[in-house]
Amino acid sequence: MGRWWPWRRTRTACLSLGSNVGDRLATLRVALDDLDRHDDVDVETVSAVYETDPITPQGAEHQPHYLNLVAVVTTTLGPRDLLDLAHRVEAAHGRDRGREERWGPRSLDIDLLLYDHEVIDDPGVTVPHPRLTERAFVLVPLAEVLPAGATLPDGATVASHLARLAPITGVELYVRLTEGPGTTDEPLNRRPPGPPGGPPRLSERHGGPGMPRHRDPGAP
Repeated sequence: MGRWWPWRRTRTACLSLGSNVGDRLATLRVALDDLDRHDDVDVETVSAVYETDPITPQGAEHQPHYLNLVAVVTTTLGPRDLLDLAHRVEAAHGRDRGREERWGPRSLDIDLLLYDHEVIDDPGVTVPHPRLTERAFVLVPLAEVLPAGATLPDGATVASHLARLAPITGVELYVRLTEGPGTTDEPLNRRPPGPPGGPPRLSERHGGPGMPRHRDPGAP
């Protein structure tokens, strides 16, 4: 949870979070809490969670589907420090960027998509994310959290980039997260639910009234 320092400017950034290893939904929920607990970061808005096809090069081994979301944060961190924080959160969830395979499974993947309306091309930090406009699994949740008609730094809207990628495939609405105990969510899941599970930091409901809470198939 962020603190207000009058001499530090607050900026708005968009982060994408994804996981396709273990209990994917629990990982995303806890990662959001990890980010929000930092003194210089507030998680303001979170998109629905989408189940998406992995990016798998031809001939590569099959891997599980991802869960993806986009979060809007306000922060007094600069873009490099915010990205460093994201990488520390990844590491806390078991990711080792130095030893992983390109396009391989990810316990947690956090990308910095946007930082205010800035364009940054520095070693180790590129904003907007260089593949932002090529990925429907990022653009679909991003469209939820940006104001209607908002433009990206290239001057185009998210909707226009999505139209260019149409038809959109491999991006399925999974669940909407709601903060706080005792809250309910819209029954958005299109897949059969499983038995209960996952830490109760954010709540979720799947499949309509009377359906049991979901346990990610990857959970132990």
